[in-house]
Amino acid sequence: MVTVIVVLVLASAFGVWRRLADGRVRRVADAVDTTPFAAFGPLGSRATIVQFSSTFCAPCRAAKAVARDIVSTMTGVTHLEIDAERHLELATAHGVQRTPTVLVLDGRGRLSARIVGVPKRDALLEALDDRRFENL
Repeated sequence: MVTVIVVLVLASAFGVWRRLADGRVRRVADAVDTTPFAAFGPLGSRATIVQFSSTFCAPCRAAKAVARDIVSTMTGVTHLEIDAERHLELATAHGVQRTPTVLVLDGRGRLSARIVGVPKRDALLEALDDRRFENL
């Protein structure tokens, strides 16, 4: 009985932590080789949202909807979706451990943000803010 309670408490704690961590923007400033991404479509002049997904991933569909909504309202921003299973080497090279993982590249191809899980619309808009790119 005690074991069951401990397992339930640990599982609940993990669930709460996961819910709080999903979709949060992690700021980064890193040069990225954008050559592999260009094979999946044109990069945006202002920014590019690169989404690593997998085939049967329901959160990936939600992340795609958020990204597509934002791209439809912002000029110079594109969305590239990459199947992490089919392009495992590329996903591994960019530290993708689960899907969806979203990378935000500025207009010069520098990595400015990383989001694991479904991005919140406001957080993704903030990650795409031009003023953030001035300090990179």
